[in-house]
Amino acid sequence: MKDDKIELSLKEKYEERLIDVIEDIIWKMGFEQLQGRLIGTLVVSQDDALSIDDLQKKTGYGASALSLILKDMARYGMIKLIKKPGERKQFFTIEKQWLKNMLSNALVFNIMKGIDNINEIKNEIIDLNSPELNDLTTRINEFLEEIEKMINLIKEFLSNFPF
Repeated sequence: MKDDKIELSLKEKYEERLIDVIEDIIWKMGFEQLQGRLIGTLVVSQDDALSIDDLQKKTGYGASALSLILKDMARYGMIKLIKKPGERKQFFTIEKQWLKNMLSNALVFNIMKGIDNINEIKNEIIDLNSPELNDLTTRINEFLEEIEKMINLIKEFLSNFPF
């Protein structure tokens, strides 16, 4: 029995770490930290959908703050509002297509910013027309080809993501 309790607390520890990381990712994509916390909580939850009461217990935020932000998130397509038969409560679940699109767009956007910087350097090298930099231009082109392959792999991976 004691082992189950240790395992549960270990599980909770890792769930909390995962929620923190998801919260940070969502925040870095330009959303509020509470939105990231809620998305992380919904992703980690073993339940199909959580009520405001459930989210209140799991996040520590008050019902009124959660209610407002959840309604906004539902309106923007980030989460879905679900009615369960025989229940008066509202339940929320992650909108999987939104999450997949956001992750894909964020990853590709950041990679594309890097590619723009690399192309800027490459163009400066070409403009210098210096034979000693020809090898560097070749390596940049090879690197950009590999990045293009990586972008395609990311897109393929996310299209098959279980969400």
